[in-house]
Amino acid sequence: QEGRGERLFDAEGNQTQYLNGVLEFLKGYQVSFQHTVRFCSKLKELDLLEPTEATLTPPTGKPNVLRGFYAVSRDKLKALPGEKLAELAKTDELELVYTHLVSMENFKTMADRLLEMNPSADEDNGETSDLATATSDKSS
Repeated sequence: QEGRGERLFDAEGNQTQYLNGVLEFLKGYQVSFQHTVRFCSKLKELDLLEPTEATLTPPTGKPNVLRGFYAVSRDKLKALPGEKLAELAKTDELELVYTHLVSMENFKTMADRLLEMNPSADEDNGETSDLATATSDKSS
């Protein structure tokens, strides 16, 4: 419909600045996606991933369990042979692994922020301790 949204082409049929920006974003996204696929394949090949779950439990509410995602196992990473660690370091992927591990520690912070956004979930005592945990599902 006329006047709604952004124009993709100008009156002469050329791509607009808006369309060029969208296309550049999509190209960058595709490159990043391919890097992510290769990185995850390498983590799987090295057997570093394990099923993980996170439990978000407001003190006065029912626990919410997030399932269906994987995380790097610290124990498996520690057991990795030196040459494999060196390979990860050489390609800057070891930095990504450690960034991921640090990020996994942020579940409690995320849960605290969610509670701040919805304070009525904790009217009784104001506690946020033990609100969130992330654990490996070692049974798989």
